[in-house]
Amino acid sequence: MTLHAVLTGNGYAYIGDVNGEPIELTPICEGSVQVEQESDYTLKYHIFDGKKLLGTVPRERMFHLRGPSWDGIVGLDLVQKAREAIGLAIATEQTHASLHANGARPGGILAVEGDLSPESREALKKQWNSVMGGVENAFRTAVLDSKASWTPFAFSGVDNQHIELRKFQIEEICRALKVFPQMVGHAGDQTPTFASAEAFFSAHVRETLKPWAERWKQAVDRDLLDYEGDLEPEFDFRYLTMGNVKDRAEYNAKALGSGGSPAWLTPNEVRADEGRDPHPDGDKLPQPTNPSAQPSEG
Repeated sequence: MTLHAVLTGNGYAYIGDVNGEPIELTPICEGSVQVEQESDYTLKYHIFDGKKLLGTVPRERMFHLRGPSWDGIVGLDLVQKAREAIGLAIATEQTHASLHANGARPGGILAVEGDLSPESREALKKQWNSVMGGVENAFRTAVLDSKASWTPFAFSGVDNQHIELRKFQIEEICRALKVFPQMVGHAGDQTPTFASAEAFFSAHVRETLKPWAERWKQAVDRDLLDYEGDLEPEFDFRYLTMGNVKDRAEYNAKALGSGGSPAWLTPNEVRADEGRDPHPDGDKLPQPTNPSAQPSEG
């Protein structure tokens, strides 16, 4: 559903319930749902199978995860908004593939003296391509007769920028998706260090994942919990933002009162953060270690 919402703007699922309590979500492809707003601003969802209407579902029975929205009813289709950047990336890749499929050699003009019939022209072109075209025929020697001559097209500056253009298109698509290029294996012109990579991972959670987690939380609260009761949705990102062993050890030590500062975590809370089972005596805040000396009364 997140994949649907990220790429098309909407993730839909039918809410299956028993006695009014939701028990399951059945995802529905975005292209099979049409949202209609009534005059009283309520929503209803028409579900199609191809061109056939299967049924209409009220808002109460539909879980709707929206991406960024223009009207608050449906999310924006990201692929449509970024279609030029995606299309240019595809065209550049196809052009580059065609170039290397021809042995990384540009095309040219094969000229002969006299006039050729359309049939002879096609036969000559076919024969030339069979001998000189493709990677397997690269660097072969051509023997021309009938005063024929071959004039290859010269590479232009644009032809030599294919790699740079493809790199730029990766960055453009990442910008549309709000994803750091390093997260898709694209380092750009600089190789990240361990420190910068860790910063990118943290920024990815903060800038890319958490906005979608917030959309999920609001959709769950609205469509499944009805803003009532003691339950509330929450996403746990601790394992995605967890630092190295040394940093975690220093943080946990201070959280448990090391150095004389008051403790703000219990041992069991620290063990839970580290993925360990609770300890029978670990639910109380520990006393600070190495407390500062208290002034004596005189």
